[in-house]
Amino acid sequence: MRKRGIFQFIAFILCLAAMAICLLWVELLSSQLIGQTEAELWQQGDMPYIQHSAFISEDRALDVSGVQMIHYSIDQALITESIEAENDTARLWIDAYSGETSMTAASGGKSVAVRTICTGGDFFTFNPIEMLGGWYYSDTDIMDDGVIIDKNLAWQLYGGFELSGMNIEINGYPCLIVGVADLPSSDILADAYGQEPTVYLPLSLCDRLGSAPNITYYSLVLPNPVKGFGEKIFTENCSLDEKEYELTENTARFSVLTNLKRVAETGKRTQRTTKIYFPWWENGARFAESWCTVLTVIAALFAIWPLICIIIIIVHTVLRRKLIIYKTKGYFDRIKNKKKKENHSVMEENNEKI
Repeated sequence: MRKRGIFQFIAFILCLAAMAICLLWVELLSSQLIGQTEAELWQQGDMPYIQHSAFISEDRALDVSGVQMIHYSIDQALITESIEAENDTARLWIDAYSGETSMTAASGGKSVAVRTICTGGDFFTFNPIEMLGGWYYSDTDIMDDGVIIDKNLAWQLYGGFELSGMNIEINGYPCLIVGVADLPSSDILADAYGQEPTVYLPLSLCDRLGSAPNITYYSLVLPNPVKGFGEKIFTENCSLDEKEYELTENTARFSVLTNLKRVAETGKRTQRTTKIYFPWWENGARFAESWCTVLTVIAALFAIWPLICIIIIIVHTVLRRKLIIYKTKGYFDRIKNKKKKENHSVMEENNEKI
């Protein structure tokens, strides 16, 4: 019996350890991703924030003017709900958006076909890509001819990476290199990114080049005072049909509960019935989702034996407590009955004497 108890205790500890390893692995995988945790930085006092990302069908002609309409609609919806910024200069919510196309980058007589990611809003706040040098451009820059090229393109055109301030032609238009992006260090994101030379440039510059793609990625962080509020605000004001986009909640994307819920959606998530394009950072996140779901299920299986042990201990404790109470009550009942008998005997003796 003693050996059996030792074996059960060892199994209990090993299962807990395996469960912890799986959950830590999930945390490690999710921490390697970008564009998932912006809402945590916007938490203000008692007002929770939530991040949603919409991936829009390539057939849907959503452009910058369409995004501006979304801005206006969401601002009005928040005012209607009496949710306002702390002061006139504070921002109540932020967003980022992008589209992808193919262009040509050239310098010094060399020309390379490049993946072109056209960005708007606070794109690099949501997606802080790793940099080898320089920094991010912004929508608030006076000039919008600044671009970021990646390590692959820098090497092919210049043979080096210290390129901030140098010139480059995008589709024949002279631009300024403001930074060089490193390739993702995470294995998951590196696989999703691939080896294709890439350039990031503002959507306003793409418009001037006459090559602005439709916006296929839109992400925002906004107040979420009650569950589902943020999603409702977006879906009712995005001017998109539900069949034209796929919405993801980034805030709790890799929580244990979300990972377990995702098991039931596995078949549906593998089917593609729309022309929805996922950028490289989302492809990486979806790959991580698959692993996180599997690891969470394994952790849940390892949790079964410790849970059974805990239930058995609780049941035994409750039963033992009841038994102790029962025995204690019986002991006092016996004492009480004994006293009653003694009192009864004394009364009988007194009656006989009388």
